[in-house]
Amino acid sequence: MPEKLLAVGGTADIYDLGNGKVFKRFHEDKPDYCIENEIECTSSEVAVSLGAPKVYERVNDERGRGIIMEYVTGRSMLEDMFLQGSGFDIGKNAEEMAKLQYKINEFDGTMFPKGHDVMRERILQSGYLDDTTKAKLLKLLETLPQGNGVCHSDMHPGNIIVTENGFRVIDWCDTMCDSVWLDVARTLLIFESVSEMPGVNTEDLNKSRYAWKTYYRTAFEKLAGKSEEELEGWMAVVAAVRLAEERPENHPWMMERIRRAVEGI
Repeated sequence: MPEKLLAVGGTADIYDLGNGKVFKRFHEDKPDYCIENEIECTSSEVAVSLGAPKVYERVNDERGRGIIMEYVTGRSMLEDMFLQGSGFDIGKNAEEMAKLQYKINEFDGTMFPKGHDVMRERILQSGYLDDTTKAKLLKLLETLPQGNGVCHSDMHPGNIIVTENGFRVIDWCDTMCDSVWLDVARTLLIFESVSEMPGVNTEDLNKSRYAWKTYYRTAFEKLAGKSEEELEGWMAVVAAVRLAEERPENHPWMMERIRRAVEGI
């Protein structure tokens, strides 16, 4: 049986098994497809080259459904920020994160689901949008350029582990193939969202998020150039998809972003 609970997530909980291994036990409401998809994404060439944890075994027994994986040791960029306090250089770390994300998108992603297709399906399934808004968002989606690069889809400081041998990117559970600006939009929305962490002042946390967002976007645009219109379109599409995952406090401004984006369509 799993020995020690390390983390609780929206999709799965992580347990320390000892001997450098963890058990990622998926919640009962998550379909087997989520497990299969994570194994495939985490074992892909791009994920392995960026330090994704090794996958040892798929489990479906009395312990639950999930994956036994390597325990990636080290601290995340997010943990380093809280530990180092004022000594932590957000600008430098945001730049490193932008470089990693840019590198990821340079890989051929055609083995992964197409981002346009995934976004279309999730918009259609949304219970937060009326049919008129859905139709307008789908028209907006059709105008956004497609790409064949890899999109990590959950790039943020908590998923970048700082180790003795460099950075390792974890949590490859929703990897897609498309324009890099889809990936950037998802990251920016994470930074813009109100969030909470046990023992951390929410106001201080959100100030740090704003600083991360500003430095990160500046660093990424230096690498990839600017694509303001495309990015704003993706921000609206991703906001529509993320509504079901977000805290209620984030819903009003996300809906307003969507409304502005589809106005006139």
